[in-house]
Amino acid sequence: MNGIGWFYLTNFAGAAGCAVLAYLLWSTTPEKLPRREAWTRHKLCGMLLGYAVLLPCVPLARVIAPDLLLPFLWPLALVLPPLCAYYVDYPNARAVGGGLILLAYLTVHWGFDLALPGAAALAVAAWIVGAWGIWLSAQPWKLRDEFRAGVTRRRVIAAFLALFALALAGEALWQLC
Repeated sequence: MNGIGWFYLTNFAGAAGCAVLAYLLWSTTPEKLPRREAWTRHKLCGMLLGYAVLLPCVPLARVIAPDLLLPFLWPLALVLPPLCAYYVDYPNARAVGGGLILLAYLTVHWGFDLALPGAAALAVAAWIVGAWGIWLSAQPWKLRDEFRAGVTRRRVIAAFLALFALALAGEALWQLC
């Protein structure tokens, strides 16, 4: 896949992921709360999303990793998701946080690399999403707490994620035309 193909994959997959997360936050009710809380701790989802996040990170990490660690990047990317799913708490919430960090990085990168219209505004939104991803990765129980939060807080976060998803998809569609 060429560079522009990765751009489309990043934007459309990122938009879909943000839209799903926005839907989950928006539609949380007291009846659905136990399933949302369990979702943050789901091991298989965390492992699969961990693979989806870590495998694209290996080529990106090769640039900044010390030469001593380069032979270990691929084996670690293959071994760590199942280990983390088994040994850490909230593996899916951690993977969601990692996915948001990667999405934010790639959004800023592609926006300026392709000189997209609105890249500066999209970069600011991506930094916010990336900071939230760092926060979720460091304190993964906060995603559970977001599901428990009041309706207004959940819906504000969901609306921001939905707008970010629309902006990502819009930039990809703009590039197609």
